[in-house]
Amino acid sequence: METDGQLLPAVFGRWLATCVIALWLPVSRGFAQTEATPARPVPPAPRVTPPIAPEAVPSPTTPATPPIAPEAVAPPAPPASDKRVVVDKTIQKLFAYEGERLVLESRVSTGRTGWGTPKGEFTAGDKERMHYSRLFNNAPMPWSVQVHGHFFIHGFSYVPDYPASHGCIRMPTGGDNPAKRFYEWIEPGTPVTVTGDWVGRPRPEKQPKKK
Repeated sequence: METDGQLLPAVFGRWLATCVIALWLPVSRGFAQTEATPARPVPPAPRVTPPIAPEAVPSPTTPATPPIAPEAVAPPAPPASDKRVVVDKTIQKLFAYEGERLVLESRVSTGRTGWGTPKGEFTAGDKERMHYSRLFNNAPMPWSVQVHGHFFIHGFSYVPDYPASHGCIRMPTGGDNPAKRFYEWIEPGTPVTVTGDWVGRPRPEKQPKKK
């Protein structure tokens, strides 16, 4: 039989062993559970892709165009004149028109036999208030309008109703002076048509003597 002195250490020892076992058992179970259960893999953190900056796209603006120097622009051409002249050798008449309107009519005297006035389409050239013939001893030719080469329309004191000149077209200077009026009306570049043929009877070629 145990005595009290021997019983006390024995009880204390059992109590201490019970406490140790009580404390150790959960820990050992935790270790056992830890060893029995494999560690759950930790999923990797999601990869965050940084936003991609949009490429620099040039703005759809129209490229700057260098200034264009203005082209040299010719001044507008003057309106074409509707003036025209018709000389009919058949009836020895000159007609001046503006469009279809007759503005001047005059008798004329064209080139006589051997000195015929050429027919055709011509253009009025230079104008001179007084021209002197280089072919006929500087003969005066007032109110002259060149028609073709050495052929002129000009004023003359003697203008019969038949061909009497050396090829030029004579216009009277007497009365209301048709030669001057024609000279002032016509412009360089005006079309001049000479047409027809003299079919009348021959006329004297010399000027009548003044009394």
